[in-house]
Amino acid sequence: MARTAGSDGEKTEAAIRDAAVRLIARHGYEAISMRQLAAEVGVQAAALYRYFPTKEDLLFALMEGHMRALAASWNAACPASGGPEARLAAFVEHHIRFHVARRHATHVSNMELRSLSKPNLTAILKLRAAYEKELRQILREGADSGVFTIDDSGLTAMAIIQMITGVIVWFRPDEKLSVEDVAKTYLAMTMRLVGRREDAHVPEHA
Repeated sequence: MARTAGSDGEKTEAAIRDAAVRLIARHGYEAISMRQLAAEVGVQAAALYRYFPTKEDLLFALMEGHMRALAASWNAACPASGGPEARLAAFVEHHIRFHVARRHATHVSNMELRSLSKPNLTAILKLRAAYEKELRQILREGADSGVFTIDDSGLTAMAIIQMITGVIVWFRPDEKLSVEDVAKTYLAMTMRLVGRREDAHVPEHA
């Protein structure tokens, strides 16, 4: 049964975004229509265009919102003190927790870049680059201080991002494996990747 949104504009827009993320993650951007989305939300198709003039405007809004939320969340979670090892540990756990909690949005952001026009693609890639720059900075500081052993901080950052984002492909929380377990394991792998073989402490909160 279609979910009826309230009359409040913000609630309706939030309902549209939520339904779009679910549908695009399930069927792909090209396979869904604005009419199908309207039926899912419980509004007239014409109402969608008051919030998103085109289908691509909606997709761009979803991707931009995801990246801005990720950056803001990391800014809040980044340790105010501590060396590169502590900040790398915080980055890994935060990234995993954020994306596991937003599995569908992450899937859309990763898989539907191909569906964006060049200007919108450029804007999203700039946001991604700014976020990944945070990790590269941590790695460079660790390498410069001798904490990490890294030949190429850029390539290492890409490898880490791919690894910790890939958790959403297979991970499903259950009684045997928690988010904390996954974060701890992936942090250990990350520390080995950067040349830190000692056991690393995963912060309790990201």
